[in-house]
Amino acid sequence: MQQQSLFEPILQAYADNSGAMKNDQLYKTLAKQKGVKLDDCVEVIGTKNPKPYNTFARSARWAQQSLRSKGMIERIGHGQWALTKEGKHHLARINTDRYLVAANTELGLLVWGNSANVFDKVITDDVHLVLTSPPYLGIQRSYGTFNEEQAYSDMIISVLEPLRKRMVPGANLVLNLSNDSVLKRRFGERSLYLEELTIRIARELELHLMDRMIWDKMNPAPGPTQYVSKQRTHLNSKYEPILVFNTEPQFNLADNRRVLQPYSENMKKLINQGGESRTRHLADSSHRVKKGSFAKDNGGSVLGNVLRISTTCGNKRKLARQVKAMGLPPHSATFPVKLADTLIRYFCPEGGRVVDPFGGWSTVGYAAELAGREWITCDMNWEYVRSALERFKEQNGLQINPEFLKLEDEELRFHLAA
Repeated sequence: MQQQSLFEPILQAYADNSGAMKNDQLYKTLAKQKGVKLDDCVEVIGTKNPKPYNTFARSARWAQQSLRSKGMIERIGHGQWALTKEGKHHLARINTDRYLVAANTELGLLVWGNSANVFDKVITDDVHLVLTSPPYLGIQRSYGTFNEEQAYSDMIISVLEPLRKRMVPGANLVLNLSNDSVLKRRFGERSLYLEELTIRIARELELHLMDRMIWDKMNPAPGPTQYVSKQRTHLNSKYEPILVFNTEPQFNLADNRRVLQPYSENMKKLINQGGESRTRHLADSSHRVKKGSFAKDNGGSVLGNVLRISTTCGNKRKLARQVKAMGLPPHSATFPVKLADTLIRYFCPEGGRVVDPFGGWSTVGYAAELAGREWITCDMNWEYVRSALERFKEQNGLQINPEFLKLEDEELRFHLAA
């Protein structure tokens, strides 16, 4: 019996028993589900010192160990295991070679599948902006945890390679990544994965680094806790980097006029009075401000590359309430809509297409819909794609694939995913 085929039954058995149970009870439950008699599964194994083993229970134990390594279950006593927080929110992750279109609007497409496969073999449309936030290095989530720097970088490159082929001249790749990756047992030393990944993207994907933007999250939780609150060697981490790459900078599709900010009252006053009243030199600088400078009204001031946008998002809170009511797992690592909206309007022209290969709750797709851009988002986890559908209920031309909704049957969902 394949151990992976026992993953979902084991998790479900724990869930049905208040999250914990003893091994002998678990094995009996699994055997009943599979129509297996435990007494018929005893075999003598070994040559030098042969002993009787129950092969069904052995397969279940191996599956338990695999689930423990994934952070889904934990030992709470002798012969007794329980679901972890992550295990309680286990997700149906689709096989990498499969995909299913969940829904579409007049502008966009929501896909349950591996984006590397989808954009390599299925969707061949032009892409004008890739905007995404991959799973963060070293952060444990129900949808996956990446601890090895090399493997993490390899994963991101493998996802971006098919998309690179679809990006038009001047298209941008915008990556929101974590700055909080601290190497264990190194006294708070930061990982260099950001620098190494930047170089790999530039060299291997033949993209040009255009900017290192900063997302000032304004109200993040204090951290990293070990070094901020306990050892007191670090300051609170309050920003995340956003790396910007372009296919051919001479054709860059970004335009800062699409995200102009309102003038300050002082700037409005300066424009109304005809600009600077006299020529002046700035102290300790060769720069000179001429009389009449800043008299032209350009429609607003140019946005800086430090984006001060709170993680608090009313649309996200509303969706979180809906998801909870539906009995679906939460997703704590999502963009605020305002951040996605700003980046989409800046980097993608009207009539362009935005893609997010790590779609999650499809915040990028939703923001693109509101901005009037075409979009495609992919995610391998059925629960996140199903949750994302709630965002588009009021959008024009929404069509939901009935085959996707049939997978609200959990047993059918996990069977198809595998």
